[in-house]
Amino acid sequence: MEISGTLVNFRRLSLTVILLCWCMTGGVTLGLRLLPVLPHNSMLERNSCAFPCFFGVTPGVTTRDDAETILSQSVSVTRVSDTLLTFPLLNNNGRTALVSIISDTNGLVESIRINSIDLNPDLGQLGDLLLTGQTPIQVFRTCADMDHFRFLMTFGAGEALLVELYPNGKLTPNTPITLVDISRPGQRSLTDARSSFGCSVETRWYGFAPLWKYFRAETS
Repeated sequence: MEISGTLVNFRRLSLTVILLCWCMTGGVTLGLRLLPVLPHNSMLERNSCAFPCFFGVTPGVTTRDDAETILSQSVSVTRVSDTLLTFPLLNNNGRTALVSIISDTNGLVESIRINSIDLNPDLGQLGDLLLTGQTPIQVFRTCADMDHFRFLMTFGAGEALLVELYPNGKLTPNTPITLVDISRPGQRSLTDARSSFGCSVETRWYGFAPLWKYFRAETS
């Protein structure tokens, strides 16, 4: 009887260990599935400093001349005028974005704008920003009757960082960023920033929710 009881206890212990290992393995697997997929060498990922700095240039801090000197060490920068510097960014597939650095009449950088030139240039993804600990401060979306839905989000102190995104059914860590605009705090008017949307509605950050969650804000 004593031996039989020992076998029963051993079987119960073995079953418990197996179940525990299975749960831990399943939990790790599920956790990995929930982690955002990082972009592969996106243009924002290659930025050498933290926003609102971009490639060593910070609006409101860096002068135009210093910006030209800093950028010339790593990219082919062109001085278009006394208030405009430009340089191209390429992704792994050779698709191009254009960086425009605008300075005021006193030679201080006011803003940095990264525009897509080619289709899907891989500027970066929403997860690039969220993984740095930044949370959207202002969120706008195009109106419900628009043909293509877009989002505009601002980040950081003074809303110095603004991005536009094109979601596909819902916002995800992989939602591509199609425009980046960095300005010195207080430089940008949100009214001006929203003008390219035509019709836009202010909503809030619901995280990675389906689009209906954001559109419900229009009627609530």
